[in-house]
Amino acid sequence: MMADLRNIMSGIFSKAQEWEILPDTFANPMNRVKLPRKWEVREKRILTEEQTARVLARLADPQLLLCETCLDTGTRISEVTGLQIKHVDLEEGSIRIQQRNWRGDIDEPKTAKSKRTLALADLKERFRTWIASLEHRDQSPGYSPKTMTRSSPCGTRAFARR
Repeated sequence: MMADLRNIMSGIFSKAQEWEILPDTFANPMNRVKLPRKWEVREKRILTEEQTARVLARLADPQLLLCETCLDTGTRISEVTGLQIKHVDLEEGSIRIQQRNWRGDIDEPKTAKSKRTLALADLKERFRTWIASLEHRDQSPGYSPKTMTRSSPCGTRAFARR
């Protein structure tokens, strides 16, 4: 982008000289512009099945359920943390992606096609168990009666009831 901008500006000065708006003795100032080094793009690291299993073995609910939902359904983490209990249909065994949690704010999913219904498959009973466990957690300090997870320092809550 920076190179494009420099090239456009250089072209403007060159045309100005060609059209005799600027004298030929006028030095194109864009020749002195130094562009920053190009960003190094890190190679994406993809965990093996064994590495993924080791990471998941160290997690407990609700983080484990969040990660399993991402892995099993292909959803983005922002979409899973934006789920509310009303988006979970245990009878049908599905979740509806209607919103996302982005930097602590609930808003529209990333793209229009991101609004979708996904099958829970093997996670259906895990969701049923987790939602049922909320009845007991409502009495615990730090839990809101409308959420499925403890509030984070930035106020992010996953699976809110509404």
